[in-house]
Amino acid sequence: MSATARAIGAAVKARPARFTESLISLVLATALADPFTGTASLPALPRPRATHVQPTVVGGDPTCSDLLPSDSFLFESKLTSPKDLDNFGLAFDGRTGKLDLDVHDTTQGQAFDFSVTGDFVVVGVVAKGGPTANFYDYSPTGEVADPDLHAPVDDQTDKYHDLSRISFCLGETAPGAIKMLLYSTKGHRDHLVKDDSAAFVIRNKRFVKVASDNGSNDTNGITGVVCVEDIKPGRYRIREVTPPDNYGDPLPRTQDVVVVSGTKCTKGPQPRGSSVVTFRFPPLTDISLEARSQEPNETRSTIVCFKGDHRKVDRSGPAHDPAKLEVLGLEPGTYDCRIGIDP
Repeated sequence: MSATARAIGAAVKARPARFTESLISLVLATALADPFTGTASLPALPRPRATHVQPTVVGGDPTCSDLLPSDSFLFESKLTSPKDLDNFGLAFDGRTGKLDLDVHDTTQGQAFDFSVTGDFVVVGVVAKGGPTANFYDYSPTGEVADPDLHAPVDDQTDKYHDLSRISFCLGETAPGAIKMLLYSTKGHRDHLVKDDSAAFVIRNKRFVKVASDNGSNDTNGITGVVCVEDIKPGRYRIREVTPPDNYGDPLPRTQDVVVVSGTKCTKGPQPRGSSVVTFRFPPLTDISLEARSQEPNETRSTIVCFKGDHRKVDRSGPAHDPAKLEVLGLEPGTYDCRIGIDP
């Protein structure tokens, strides 16, 4: 009797006996564990977080017009004695939107988070406190949210000045882009998948779009990189629905993304930070096993394979000579295949 495996060579030779069982342990291993691979589905969409910019301290009591070109924003929304706002209405020339503001205390003093929805993005923020102001510059693309902004530091206390005014320099929302990087779990972090059949669904409450690698809505011809343009800025959820050929589903299959106004897949500002997500796919392996009596039909065999957690993967059926088992599409892991030989 001999046993062969197409992916892992093995041989078993035995004399006929009342019952003999051989165990072949197949290890389909990945590279070292990678931080991109998770084990649980994602929770509800989080509050979007911008790639936080460092503020510039400016003197006096500046306005948006003092700090930005006039054609880079539409209007300024000025808030004196800042306080929490929920769905604060914004309007300009037929465009509408909402502003949320969360002013809170920290160990360093007052800080605030903002987010906007609708037809506007924030191109800049002036955080006035004491004799100067902090200017947060999000031009040219703008941002829809950012946390933990504050006024300049008071040199006497080494803490933030209390906020006396917040000004939002608001620009018009332009479509943005997202980028998906499709890596193999085998090898290095820059090992892109080699097949271009992966497909994804991009959605939020009012929007659904399907994108596939080098197919629908993918604006580049790079296998393993999917870039999608003309998406309204905001928060979206991306779900993998079809893995690339010869790869299994990634973990997690669902990820969140923030589309930033004005970003492009080709010419123009590129998606970055929370506008780029990474999926890592496990490569698949096929195995083929055979048990054959040296003297035809003197012995009959069965083959059954288990995953490392003792979950049965497949079996060859009733005892037969020869007994054959082929298992396709196994993800990396340890598999135990037992051969029972019965005269």
